[in-house]
Amino acid sequence: MIISKLRSILLLLTLLILVSAITLLGQSKVGTSGFQFLEIAPSARGAAMGSAFSAIADDASALYYNPAGISRLDKYELLTNGVQYPAGIRIAYAGLVVPISPLIGNIGFSFTSLFLEEAMKVTEPMLGGEHGNWTGEYFLCYQYAGQITYAKTLTDRFSAGINLKYIRSTLDDRDNTTSQAIGADIGTLYDTQFRSIKLGIVITNFGPDAAYKSLDATDPDVRDYVHESFALPMSFRVGVSAVPFHSGANMVIIDIEGEHPNHNYERASIGLEYCFSDFFFLRGGYRIGHDSEKWSAGGGINVPLAVAKIKVDYAYSDYSYLTNIHRLSVGMQF
Repeated sequence: MIISKLRSILLLLTLLILVSAITLLGQSKVGTSGFQFLEIAPSARGAAMGSAFSAIADDASALYYNPAGISRLDKYELLTNGVQYPAGIRIAYAGLVVPISPLIGNIGFSFTSLFLEEAMKVTEPMLGGEHGNWTGEYFLCYQYAGQITYAKTLTDRFSAGINLKYIRSTLDDRDNTTSQAIGADIGTLYDTQFRSIKLGIVITNFGPDAAYKSLDATDPDVRDYVHESFALPMSFRVGVSAVPFHSGANMVIIDIEGEHPNHNYERASIGLEYCFSDFFFLRGGYRIGHDSEKWSAGGGINVPLAVAKIKVDYAYSDYSYLTNIHRLSVGMQF
């Protein structure tokens, strides 16, 4: 009786948070959010599928895509990933899922960091459109987010999970221009048990606005200056996954998702994965409504060892007029 009531309360809280978050999304404006590094996919598997993964969420990357997914994992899982972006931007990610029990639920931890190599500081551009001049100074920019996750299977079909994260950003290490915030993700995963169809619903980066502040600049006019506040990059995603083909060692899984972010227009993505005997994988994805990234592809292998299973995944993302991105993820299940 107590467990049944607890499940009802958790389900009600999940629905209330989803409804309130959707209401706030409707009040937001395009191009007004910060901390955009929170939207960078940490998993080569998910990235190769166009980040259409919320309704699959069956490995450690669920910590990012849909926290409800870790509730059904019964082994420890570790995921690491590093990405080199243009202009000397480097991104690193590490996540760990710790299974406890079906009764209590599972927990997870993850850390994301973005580091910009030493860059030149320039003056503001002139009114005529001329470029600013180098001041002779350099600066460092870095951002990071630490996250703790809890998820539980409430029924044989329904799971829910939540991420709580601390976010910090330093735009200029010389005058200590920093910002920090607390955010949350909440996700649900529903297995219809009909033709392998699953439904995933996720709200990401739900939290109060943040603002940058220059704490200890040498210039008195800059010190303690609080910049205009901005929203977290909140997004509402709905995904549907299915297994349209499964014969012997061959299986194909597809995920179709729609997304409503608070900082852009509605967009969609579709991802496809072919699996042979849970050993060899081929993947592809296409994104609709995104400014730069359009399609992606990749593959991976699972290598079973005596004490663990090693997962290696690769993804290539086409960024149109920008430099194309290569991702490599290494994971371990033990």
